[in-house]
Amino acid sequence: MRLKSHLFIQIVRFLIDFSFYILIIRFFLKSPPSIMRLTSLLLGVAFAFSNFQANANLATPAHTQIQQTTGQHLTYKIADIDPRFGLSQDQLVQISQQAADIWKQGTGHDYFTYDPNAKLEIRLVYDNSQSRSEQRQKIAAQFQQEQQRVIDEQQQIKQLKQTLSQTQSNLENKKQILNEKLKNFDQQMMQLNQGKLAPEYSAKSLAKTQKDLQKQTVALKKEIAAYNQQAKDLNVKVTHFNQINNEFNNSLNQFKQNAQADVFKKGIYNGKQIVIYEFKSIDDLRLTIAHELGHALGLKHSDQPNALMYSVRKDGDKKITGLTDADRDLLSALPQ
Repeated sequence: MRLKSHLFIQIVRFLIDFSFYILIIRFFLKSPPSIMRLTSLLLGVAFAFSNFQANANLATPAHTQIQQTTGQHLTYKIADIDPRFGLSQDQLVQISQQAADIWKQGTGHDYFTYDPNAKLEIRLVYDNSQSRSEQRQKIAAQFQQEQQRVIDEQQQIKQLKQTLSQTQSNLENKKQILNEKLKNFDQQMMQLNQGKLAPEYSAKSLAKTQKDLQKQTVALKKEIAAYNQQAKDLNVKVTHFNQINNEFNNSLNQFKQNAQADVFKKGIYNGKQIVIYEFKSIDDLRLTIAHELGHALGLKHSDQPNALMYSVRKDGDKKITGLTDADRDLLSALPQ
């Protein structure tokens, strides 16, 4: 679209120049032939040179034109800083220069320079926006701690399940061994009653075996009862964990929804000042200043979510590291 518009402008210029040359030729029609020939030659050369320049400009890529033709340069200074932000004048100067470097690195053009005597001010004003932001950060930190507790409890439940699974396997083996012993004892008692029992076995020895088997049976029942209680306790723990985990996820989702839309009301450019009201981190402050510096250049918001000049940022969005083609397109659309 920019190429077509540029071509149209060049055609209009061509027609204007051509009409001008025709008027000059008509003026010199009554002149002597030698003057007429010299005038025609000079006009032809001028016309060809003008057309060459137009074609040369037309062939220049759009993003290169920003660096070649955009001569706008702004100076800025740091004004008041509310002490509740915890930033010094020198720190904010450095952060603002880093914000300006985003534009320089993205275009190769130096648009902004810090000057203590500049008219454009960058001012940090502490209001309820920053206090709400700090409160959100505190809540977010609490969520992180709670999330860690949930993870720890989940890991504990996992270990308990593994332990119970191993206990269950051991009990199954003990039960199988005890059942084999009881089966052998029943066979020996049957043989004793039929008089077929080997001499080394007697009623007395079998009575002792029976007593030992009874003790083993009682002990195994106790172990099984303890296992069943542990399994019951684990089920209660899992139910409680699921409830807490659901409540945590619901609260976290609600918190994210409330803090998700991060519109650039945290900063504003009013034509004379860039006023910053809140930021979550130094990186956030740097991007906010860079965004408002773009407005100071005359840029509007971009409709591309990954652009620096996009009006809305959401938590979890891809971190902005520099200018995008959408930002450079806004620059190229500025009056030259």
